[in-house]
Amino acid sequence: MRAYGGIRRGRDTVELSHIVGSAGKHDWFDEGFMPLCALSRERWKRIDRAFWLGHKLPPVALYKLGSRYFVKDGHHHVSATRFHGAEWIDAEIKEFMSPADRTCPRASEYHKSAAIPPISYGHVNSSPPLH
Repeated sequence: MRAYGGIRRGRDTVELSHIVGSAGKHDWFDEGFMPLCALSRERWKRIDRAFWLGHKLPPVALYKLGSRYFVKDGHHHVSATRFHGAEWIDAEIKEFMSPADRTCPRASEYHKSAAIPPISYGHVNSSPPLH
């Protein structure tokens, strides 16, 4: 998927159901954001324990593209939070636009020279929904 630019939108609370994929670790997690490898599972257990003990976890870093979000940093946090049935998560958001959006009124806010890192929907073998 190609996307351009990027503008920091700051911190916000995001509905977990709108987080649909990963920017970089799509082969570490399944489509439900559960860890696939042993190393990842150990980190997940530490995040899960912190969640249960009520420790304040830092916001995750998300890329926003349209109405969808992709995890840049905090995959284990997203996974553990989903596992416990939470509906929302605190996030630092950087918004990108697709080539189709380049003529949108806000296009001047974006740096056209930057490109979003590779992103994927859910599991590595999943394909994006067609709209």
